[in-house]
Amino acid sequence: MHVAGKRLCHLFIPFPARTQLRSKSSFNRFDESPRRHHFARLLVLDFEATCDSKRGTIRPQEIIEFPVLNVETNSFEIVGTFHRYVKPEIHPTLTPFCTSLTGIIQDMVEDEAPLKTVMEDFHKWLLSQDLFNKEFAFVTCGDWDLKELLPRQFLHTGQV
Repeated sequence: MHVAGKRLCHLFIPFPARTQLRSKSSFNRFDESPRRHHFARLLVLDFEATCDSKRGTIRPQEIIEFPVLNVETNSFEIVGTFHRYVKPEIHPTLTPFCTSLTGIIQDMVEDEAPLKTVMEDFHKWLLSQDLFNKEFAFVTCGDWDLKELLPRQFLHTGQV
């Protein structure tokens, strides 16, 4: 999957592709029968954050890209996209390492809104997608985005 030219992590395989992945061992075979999903939607999220080449040299790290795909679980079709760049407030200048790692240049964040405004826009997007009337779950590459980065940034910006 791609958002604004960036590749997001492949976290699940759509149902039609599953039959191509059969293996000889029975425990790895995919069941082809239709399944009911607990969640109507999956929100695939992959933040990008300020960083430097030496671990721990930028504290706190700040979200600089906020991409979310709204995936319908019966068809695995993307039914909505939210994508915003975010202006970092504590460390407003991106390091060369950060640009090299993320592909995000200073001009992409320079005139963007801070996280507080982007979170307000994200809430409006969730409403526009009628997600508060559906069961949904966030899907990320590991727990860092939602367990570490977002809560820490809220603490530093007073958005707790």
